[in-house]
Amino acid sequence: MPGSDIEAVEYTDAQREQIRRDYAARRQRQMIVFVLMLLAILALFLKRRLEELIGVRLDHLTTVAFGLILFRIAFAWWNWRCPGCKQYLGRGFNPKFCQRCGVQLHD
Repeated sequence: MPGSDIEAVEYTDAQREQIRRDYAARRQRQMIVFVLMLLAILALFLKRRLEELIGVRLDHLTTVAFGLILFRIAFAWWNWRCPGCKQYLGRGFNPKFCQRCGVQLHD
């Protein structure tokens, strides 16, 4: 398409179905890692309260939480790719189509 980043790619029905399944698995992995990151951020905000509650100093919590945040960024860069053309899907949470190859990722 002129003036567009989309490169039309023709996939068979079986390939399109596999792409949708692969995308669903990638999205599920994204959600799991995202929730872990949110829990790490929450733990950072509640660190002092957690220490008082359990009676143990959590000296390494900050390091672990920031490590999880960095892991999430690297993981997203690796995982959040179109199963068809392998290009990064961008910052969108649930794109319906790949911006690069145009394949439909979900209904």
